[in-house]
Amino acid sequence: MRVNILQQLRTSGLHLKYNPDLWIAYRFTGDAQRQLGQFDKAIVNYNEALLLKEDTLSYFGRAEANRMSEEFNIALIDYNKALDLSAQNYTFHFGRGQCFIDLERYQEAIEDFTFCIRLRPRSRPGYSKRGFAFFYLKKYKESIRDFNQYFQMGGTEAASYYYRGTSYLNLSSSNVLYTDSAIVDYKIMESLDGKGNSYAGIGAAYGIKGDSSSARKNFRLAIKNDPEDSETYYLWGRSELNFGEYKRALDLFNKQVSLVKVMDSNLYFSLAMAKLGLCELTSSLEYFAKAIELDSLNAEFYFGRIGALFRSKKVNENLLTVSDLTRVIGFSNDKKSRSMQFASRGFMKLRLEKNIEASNDIDSAMIVSPPGAVHYMLRGFIKSNNHESASSILSDYDSAIAIQYTMWQPWLLKSYFYYGQRDLNQSCHSLTKAIELGAQVTEGVKRSLCNGKGVIESKEATFDFILPELLITAVLPQRSATIDCDAIKNKSKAQQ
Repeated sequence: MRVNILQQLRTSGLHLKYNPDLWIAYRFTGDAQRQLGQFDKAIVNYNEALLLKEDTLSYFGRAEANRMSEEFNIALIDYNKALDLSAQNYTFHFGRGQCFIDLERYQEAIEDFTFCIRLRPRSRPGYSKRGFAFFYLKKYKESIRDFNQYFQMGGTEAASYYYRGTSYLNLSSSNVLYTDSAIVDYKIMESLDGKGNSYAGIGAAYGIKGDSSSARKNFRLAIKNDPEDSETYYLWGRSELNFGEYKRALDLFNKQVSLVKVMDSNLYFSLAMAKLGLCELTSSLEYFAKAIELDSLNAEFYFGRIGALFRSKKVNENLLTVSDLTRVIGFSNDKKSRSMQFASRGFMKLRLEKNIEASNDIDSAMIVSPPGAVHYMLRGFIKSNNHESASSILSDYDSAIAIQYTMWQPWLLKSYFYYGQRDLNQSCHSLTKAIELGAQVTEGVKRSLCNGKGVIESKEATFDFILPELLITAVLPQRSATIDCDAIKNKSKAQQ
């Protein structure tokens, strides 16, 4: 093929020598130079051709040469000019679509590749390129759909297996079964290119599955293949977070810090989660703040900070948690999740003694999605705090029990309520049920709830013992968020 291009270049040169006004010779010369990678020379000849005649292929050729020279904005101008003259041209739309990807204008790229597919329904490249664009927009299901179509048409490109595998991996937080599909795709990619670029992805998939041995084995292979690949250290660190190995995760993230020139929001967030897992709350909050400063629209970052502060009794930190929950509610599209977020904000407002606002949030939570046991428990406690009728309070606690009869928390709330009513028989009965279902309470609490000996604060116990854990596990996706650092510190002091 190179011989043919060189022959075309010589022929075009002869034409120009004897007929310098022959515009098509300039274009042919530019085409040959472009295919040889001589982009600057090609652009000069396309310029000459276009001075003599406005021609779609000259605009397109110059656009391609500029794109390959990474002059993407200049290239886009010429793609648009070519399409102004020939709006139904598959090749022009395809080239502009690739240019939009280079410019990170992915939605516009999707529109061009969709037009390509409309013109040529059997266009394998149209599906694969649109799959890449969907991937970059984090529309992973759409990306997988396009790559599936590409492979069904006989496509075998290793990169397409990689991106489909990574799409499966990114969906695995909602369905762990996707990890198996990710592993299959990464292994096919490795069999096609043999460059070792798939090991980190395989390690991440095993990390999500909870297979620490296989995950670490593949991460070690990835680092052996490329010790300077910062992404591998990041993925390995994220897996160690899943395993609860926070010190190891922190070491891996710090290794990534040493390899990158600029820290991005995801790295700050990962450092925050590792620090939180190690109960280093001050530095954890600093990293959360930096992550949110760089990407204020990422709900996961707010979730992380909510988890860090949810047990806090400090007013300023409670106010920050309310603010973060408000942002998260604005992001959420899932009705069930949004409902629990309203409930959690209501709990935090109750802690701040904003009882009316707390009641409004619980009402909103129960409107957004059919209420669950946690909603009724929280509403019953708010009613109790507002000194509403005993029948109304107990009705809510009983509704929670009816929805999820294996939970001990509503029985313990009933026990505290009866204790406050000085009904020790019912208080002790409810406590006994709570213990049968798994509640762990001290002997002092048992004596108080059954015999009236000693003084306990039901409000304090509910804030610190019952509702926080329920809401944290219902609302927050991160494992680190379930760590009770106060409990760890108290245990450490007791051991000393």
